[in-house]
Amino acid sequence: MVIEGEVGRNVSVAGGNVTLDKSAQIAGNAAIAGGNVDVLSQIKDLSVAGGNVKIESTVLGNLTAGAGTLTILGDSRVSGNLEYWSVEKATIAPSVQIAGKTTFHQTEETNTKRQEAARRFFAAIGMFFTVISFISSLVVGLLLIWLMPVYTQKTVDIIRSKFWLSLLLGFVTLIVVPVAVLILLITLVGIPIGLILLFGYFVILYLSKLFVVLVFGKYIAGRAHWKLNSYWVFIASLAAYYLVGFIPVIGPLMKLIVLFVGVGAIVISKKYYFTTFRSKKLL
Repeated sequence: MVIEGEVGRNVSVAGGNVTLDKSAQIAGNAAIAGGNVDVLSQIKDLSVAGGNVKIESTVLGNLTAGAGTLTILGDSRVSGNLEYWSVEKATIAPSVQIAGKTTFHQTEETNTKRQEAARRFFAAIGMFFTVISFISSLVVGLLLIWLMPVYTQKTVDIIRSKFWLSLLLGFVTLIVVPVAVLILLITLVGIPIGLILLFGYFVILYLSKLFVVLVFGKYIAGRAHWKLNSYWVFIASLAAYYLVGFIPVIGPLMKLIVLFVGVGAIVISKKYYFTTFRSKKLL
């Protein structure tokens, strides 16, 4: 919106982009609001509000402004006082003359900006912990494959052959174990057992995804006829797991299913080894 020509009274205008052209002759005062405001002609009292306000003119009275950024350029002159509200101080050219008092009211950032800054901060924190989680999972998974190849392969085979049983058992375990731990912790006698059970519970939660990720990687490698060892299969599938985890809805759902299946498979494998060791009188 451009204001030109002669106006024999006050001017009140609002718009996205507002320019008070040099050719405008305003007899009275002006009140202007806009996203971008440029004042280029002489005015009496000027009240202006905008995101970006630029003034390159003579204000015969007082200048009052509320702006994201306020810039006063060239040979501008303010015969009265300058009072403005902004996040930062105005940019005022050295040649600008302000006869009266200049008052700056510093405002806080808007809620939107604060929320955006907070969102970016927590996103960065989340990404940091995701990277740490990926690296730690990678190290632990590779150590499992190297140090416990038989146990790892047995758990992988359980997931392949008993997928739905693992899913169901994992779901039940995730509900029953916390309840059992809570009951044990309430009783003084059961506190040691409860703490041991709680520790084991968190270990299983952490390890659960590693076996499922390896199963997924081996399945894809087999279908694609890739000749890769277990280490490279695990690295590639773990990276895919974390990348898919960023996808809204699909990521969280995938992680939940992986958690259920992994926990269930570990419980089944523990039962298998316990029974085997007991039968051989190793326990």
